[in-house]
Formats: sequence, structure tokens, C-alpha cells
Amino acid sequence: MRRFIVLTTLIILMSHVTQAQELRRFEIGISGGGPGWMIGFVGGAESHFSLIGEFKYTPVKWISLGLMGGIHDRQPGQDDYSPEEHKPGASTTYDCNLMLMLYGNWFTREGINIYSGVGYGTMGGYVNGDGRPSHGFQFTPIGVSYGKRFFGFAELGTGWMFFPVRAGIGYRF
Repeated sequence: MRRFIVLTTLIILMSHVTQAQELRRFEIGISGGGPGWMIGFVGGAESHFSLIGEFKYTPVKWISLGLMGGIHDRQPGQDDYSPEEHKPGASTTYDCNLMLMLYGNWFTREGINIYSGVGYGTMGGYVNGDGRPSHGFQFTPIGVSYGKRFFGFAELGTGWMFFPVRAGIGYRF
């Protein structure tokens, strides 16, 4: 509890220091992917297609909070269960992810942002043999966004949401 209070106090103090600077308060982004964009983290499966959306809030210049959601159409692993087929190793299945993300914005200039992030969330769908949701991490060692209101972005990452790269477009409020 003490760490939480200290962290909250630091964030509030940082927000007062950076109030004079223009902040990008809210942004939304969407990205899609083709084969291989989510590989090997769920039963050795390979994704055929992924659609990922994200809402991000930047309370201070150096920190952003995000909520990321995705849906993946994938080839299941040997131990996966699909109720459509009622057998292990079915031909296709869907996974849905929802993750809370924390980003450190380590380079910000007008129109460009370079950041890193970490997140934790849940994956629903048919990822375990019994169909229960699983939990996992997402790590983004580097991401770059370019543009003012409308922007493009690209990220390298590993985890339950995507691997190895994600790219898309977004809008800042």
C-alpha cells in the first residue's frame, strides 16, 4: 500500500510540473495482422488474422495508460478444444484478449513518440483444453508513433497480444 501511495504522489507531482507542456491526452488506435502475428504463446498455435484496438490515456508526458483488446483467428494447438468441432486439434478457433498496459514515453517531440510498454491481461476463447480463460503478459520493448492528430505507429513485442510486430493507425483527441 505504501508503494501505491508513493507512486500516486509522484504521478500527481509530475503532472503539475508538466502542466505547461502540451499533452496528448487521449488516443485510439487500430491495427491488423496477417499470418504469424501471434505465434507460439498458446499451444504452439499460429494466427491467421488478428485485429487489435487500443485506447490510451496520457496523464503526464512520460507515462501512458492503455487498454488493449484483440481478436485472433488461429490454428489451434494439439491440446486445444473447439466446441464447434467437439474434438481436440480442431481446424480453427478464436481467441479474445483484453489487456491493461503501462507505457513509458522515453522520447517525445511534436509529432513523434518513442515508447516501451508492459501489460497484463486475460485471453478468452478456447485456449486451454477445458475452455477456461488464461492470463498472460505483453511486453513492448520499442514502439514508434508519428503524426499529430492522425498518426501511424509500429511496435515490436512479445506476449499474449501480438508477436513480433504490430502496425496501425490512430487518432489523438
